[in-house]
Amino acid sequence: MSVEILAPCGSKDSLIAAVRAGADAVYLGLGALNARQNAQNFSGQELDNMARYLRLNGVKLYITLNTMVFDHELKTAASLIRTAVLAGADAFIVQDLGVARLIKQMCPDANLCASTQMAVHNLDGVRLLEEMGFHRAVLARELSEKEILHIKQHSHIELEVFVHGALCMGMSGQCYLSSFFGGRSGNRGLCAQPCRLSYQCQNKQGTLLSLKDLSLVEYVRALEAMGIASLKIEGRMKRPEYVAAAVSACRQARDQGFVDEQTQRALSSVFSRSGFTNGYFTGNINADMFGHRTKEDVTQSASVLKELAQLYKSEYPRIGVDMTLFARQNAPITLTAADGDGHTVKVEGQAPQKAIHRATTKEDVQKSLVKTGGTPFYLKDLACQMEDGLALSAASLNALRREALEELSAQREAFTPPEIFKPQLPPKGAAKPAQPQTPPLRGFFQSCKQVSPPAVQQLELVALPLEEVLQNPEKIAPWACKCMAVLPHMRLDETRLPQQLNALGQMGVRHLYLRTIGDIYACRGKGFALHGGFTMNMANALCLNEYKALGLCDIEQSVEMALDLARALPPSIPTGMMAYGNLPLMTVRNCPVKASVGCQKCKRQSVLYDRMKEPLRVLCYDNKRYCEIHNPHPLFLADRLPELSFASFLSLYFVDETPEQCAQVIRAYQTGAQTPPKGGFTRGHCYKHLA
Repeated sequence: MSVEILAPCGSKDSLIAAVRAGADAVYLGLGALNARQNAQNFSGQELDNMARYLRLNGVKLYITLNTMVFDHELKTAASLIRTAVLAGADAFIVQDLGVARLIKQMCPDANLCASTQMAVHNLDGVRLLEEMGFHRAVLARELSEKEILHIKQHSHIELEVFVHGALCMGMSGQCYLSSFFGGRSGNRGLCAQPCRLSYQCQNKQGTLLSLKDLSLVEYVRALEAMGIASLKIEGRMKRPEYVAAAVSACRQARDQGFVDEQTQRALSSVFSRSGFTNGYFTGNINADMFGHRTKEDVTQSASVLKELAQLYKSEYPRIGVDMTLFARQNAPITLTAADGDGHTVKVEGQAPQKAIHRATTKEDVQKSLVKTGGTPFYLKDLACQMEDGLALSAASLNALRREALEELSAQREAFTPPEIFKPQLPPKGAAKPAQPQTPPLRGFFQSCKQVSPPAVQQLELVALPLEEVLQNPEKIAPWACKCMAVLPHMRLDETRLPQQLNALGQMGVRHLYLRTIGDIYACRGKGFALHGGFTMNMANALCLNEYKALGLCDIEQSVEMALDLARALPPSIPTGMMAYGNLPLMTVRNCPVKASVGCQKCKRQSVLYDRMKEPLRVLCYDNKRYCEIHNPHPLFLADRLPELSFASFLSLYFVDETPEQCAQVIRAYQTGAQTPPKGGFTRGHCYKHLA
């Protein structure tokens, strides 16, 4: 079976363009709780109409419910799920594990697709999804051909890979830049793309966080040969002409093995940021991957719109129909049509006449029945069983064809929805009672040099990067029982982890801090207490229960969650929160400092400046495999401790503070100091609800 071409649809026009250009499946949102909330999206009635059109054309429908969801939105999620199931959705694309559980409650046989927002970038993540009943995973866009192939060769669920469209600087689902800079969260479908703005690194200024659009059209056959199930095009905010151009290019590459010059030119012209990149896929991760939208790009786009509109002017004939015509004297003509998907119709016409001048031939019949223009059908095979010497008029044959295809269309559009069960929504939680004491404190450090003996004594757990722990066994030995090793945020080399965990165990380390779901699969059952990080985007009771079932002993709530929502979370497992620090806003594989000024001028710690001259610290991790970009202002809540007493623990996140500064912050959170840090601070999203 050919690899699926999956097209984005932010509007009815884009959906029609995708289908007529030859897409095998489309994905779209229903207004709320999807990662492109500013797209036009679809209402319930529009969805029903479009779903019938898709079934007629043999195109699958995937519904995006791929945002982080709060408890008070689970009822809305259930309503959207019901609407989608009744319309005949083929699968749901989800980020939130709570939403995934809700879908399975309501429709146990529904297909679940793990969104790229889940940040699944290694085999461990895919294997956990397999266990959880997902039928497909959308892999992170940062992966190379070799890394994708490794995952495919050792997993069993379907894999989906992005092949064309916008390329985020940060790993999807792990970017908080727009959220903290403007209150518009990418995890909530409202990213304002501050990464496309100008930044400065030393003496270099420009769009240092803006990547060119991805294009892997030339690798379509290679991905198909790997066994990749679906090729995804990004662009639910794009015009129908863009969708048609991308679908046409991918279809040509798959069906013909190449893209003709005209199609390639149109694809490049309709939208690009100074060209395209395949850097992650090919392993050429460098400065050539960066680009921005120029005036020339915009002008070029306008020049090809009329040309591209021709790509979806008429229906794409994708449904082969086998027809059989029976004709004998003194009996009605019958035409049977079958589409190969189990649909068969039989229609009758008037009895044929005896030929006076010339008898009708099979070639004459074919000339009439092959005229399927304006429909998604084409004549695949024709069998004629006609007595000799009969005359069948073209008008009668045309009428039979039209009637047969209309009935066949009706059969294809018909749909009987499965049983939908009542959702088991969590009861409205009561606010957790205030505790008389400050919650236990956990300190997150970048280096052992920041950890002083008093800090160790005052903290419940002392967290350090995994590599830092392994490189300093003697320093950690006295407090190994309190040490929590922080796994790499982007864990691309899985072969090292088993030995590293064994070494940690021998050192007496018993706590692990996990960043993504793949870490759970890799680390459970190894004798460690597993602590979930805020990057797991836990924000509702169902999601919390799922993480409990997966084996976490506690978890940090999402940093995008307001305090009043966090207070109402059930006590399924202990839930804490980040309460201090310059939080990581982006996790990136292509370091902007390396691309702009080079590693030799960085020494693994450098700074980007935004348009307001605010410094964003860039830290390099895991032997330069990835880096994190940190918020210029620290989260500070030491003067609000009574309001945080519901939390099971508070996490203090240190970036470049000295040991003395770390100790000062710890004391502030023990005593409730009222003095905020010099140079400004933020309350994050503690007191404001994200849209």
